[in-house]
Amino acid sequence: MKLYYHPFSANARRVTMTAEILGSPVEKVLVDLMKGAHKAPDYLAINPNGKVPALVDGDLKLWESHAIMIHLSEQSLNQTIWPTDSRIRTEVLRWMFWSASHWTPTIGVMLYENVLKANFEKAPPDAARIAKGNADFEVLAKVADAHLDGRKYLVGDDITLADISVAAPLMHMESAKFSIEKFAHLKAWFARIQEHEAWKKSAT
Repeated sequence: MKLYYHPFSANARRVTMTAEILGSPVEKVLVDLMKGAHKAPDYLAINPNGKVPALVDGDLKLWESHAIMIHLSEQSLNQTIWPTDSRIRTEVLRWMFWSASHWTPTIGVMLYENVLKANFEKAPPDAARIAKGNADFEVLAKVADAHLDGRKYLVGDDITLADISVAAPLMHMESAKFSIEKFAHLKAWFARIQEHEAWKKSAT
């Protein structure tokens, strides 16, 4: 299997962390986003969206980070990050969908305004968009923080795909200039994630 990724991408980070935990036999292939490699015809033949990550597994060309995470988990024996119990899986999926639909896009606003905009548009950050992004983020962070009160992880007693999904975008906190400092349960949870060996290994 070949995993096309870039370490700056939180979406790719989800998949590389998943692969690390599972011990998946993936060959990591760097897609140089800074040089536009994600828009090259050969890469678009793999992922027509021109984004990372993408996985090639035999004749399967798979994009969307959450789909790749589940696929890798389904290929792994004796794994616990994608639970076999259908109800628990539903809870994991809830957080994965929440992350994809709300959490990650909201963080993306601040990442774009504070980091990417200067490179792509040669323009200064939009203070109004940043303020709204921060306000929206706080609403979402309160949801996660309240859920984590009395819990080590989002679903159950061990790390699952839910935690990996929600944690990955937080890799950009410092550069995108947002904080979870006031959310004690969320902060403690993220500290646990950061101590995980797979989090450390997936940073590059």
